[in-house]
Amino acid sequence: MIIAQWTCEVPAKQREGLRRFVKEQMRDIYRAHGCQRDDLLLPLPSAKKYLPFHRNLKPTLCVEQLSFPDRRTLGRFMKEMENDAVARSATARYMAEFGLHNCVFTLLTADG
Repeated sequence: MIIAQWTCEVPAKQREGLRRFVKEQMRDIYRAHGCQRDDLLLPLPSAKKYLPFHRNLKPTLCVEQLSFPDRRTLGRFMKEMENDAVARSATARYMAEFGLHNCVFTLLTADG
């Protein structure tokens, strides 16, 4: 399994809008191009420290995580997203509306 993560900062007042946009606008586009699962992950503040090195993340941090069965499917997804006018338009709206311009892109693999 390949996991692609986009980590960005989004003001708290825009969180609900972001959640709605991903669910209502992006999810079907992602699935149509081979994404098996998409999650929007938000920090969970905790006063309790579970481990000595436990740290709370910035409250404005958001991680969008997309899962693919393999690297080939991820590559096809990226190419199809670039070539699909509807996907490009939705992605542009997504980035503009929520100010997602300084994101960090990370690839992970889950061997299990």
